[in-house]
Amino acid sequence: MSLRETMNKNKNISVIATVVVILVALWFIWYQIKGESIPTAPPQMAYYTTDEGKTFFAEDQMHETPFKQNGADAVRAWRYTCGDAKDLKLGYLERYTPEFLKQVAQSKAANTPMDPMIIVEQGDSIYEVKKPGQARWVKKDSAAGQAVIKPSCNNAVWQTPPSGTKPGDKLS
Repeated sequence: MSLRETMNKNKNISVIATVVVILVALWFIWYQIKGESIPTAPPQMAYYTTDEGKTFFAEDQMHETPFKQNGADAVRAWRYTCGDAKDLKLGYLERYTPEFLKQVAQSKAANTPMDPMIIVEQGDSIYEVKKPGQARWVKKDSAAGQAVIKPSCNNAVWQTPPSGTKPGDKLS
């Protein structure tokens, strides 16, 4: 039996189905028009330090580094575990290169948002890294930079601050 024959034999069911489809369509239109915004996700947190990794605090992972925190330069601190989530190790410190920060400043001065593809295209070349306590920063995409970011174990898992951490929270 075809759909048309079924609908002709069961007119009440056909009317109910049609009304339900119309109500769903009207609800969908109303929901779109009322302008309810999509809730924004909280920023993803990362570890930062102002004292070569002696202490840590949380901040948005997209924060430009270095930035001033209590009068000192803050940089990103990359921490990892070697199989034991309680034993956090400090792998390396990271900041943007002066050249990239100049691009960011020019973009801000021109009041134009920076194209996110610039960051993707430039990859690791926009970062400088160093081990805690070392004086010299090196380009992350160089051989020396790759040696700096290599963890001390083969089963390293890079960590982020615990769930629920807010910007500025002190971390251990």
